[in-house]
Amino acid sequence: MEKERRENKRVQVDVQGELFLGDKTFPATVLNISLGGCLIETSARPRMREIVVLQVRNGMSMERFYVKVAWQSYGQGLGKIGTQFYGMKEEQVNAMVASILGISHRHLGEEEKNES
Repeated sequence: MEKERRENKRVQVDVQGELFLGDKTFPATVLNISLGGCLIETSARPRMREIVVLQVRNGMSMERFYVKVAWQSYGQGLGKIGTQFYGMKEEQVNAMVASILGISHRHLGEEEKNES
């Protein structure tokens, strides 16, 4: 059995946002997150090791984070980008992860309410 290479536990989320690549903006979905980075699904095609901006809505405000592309997987349509958080201190990363997890929990709660 292959050992998990990641140091940080990943949490599955479903958070809508945008990825800024140069002067273009692409819809993006954060699929999972950890203290090390996040997995983003998007039609954007950044270069390996490129630093891009991820923006997510947190209530009435928008939060922006710098992420560095660690790996990519593209097929037809949307691709997946594995990222590492960039240029943030540990307490900033912790706050950002907590924020995204809070957004995801609120989103999931709204879905459950709509289904009943």
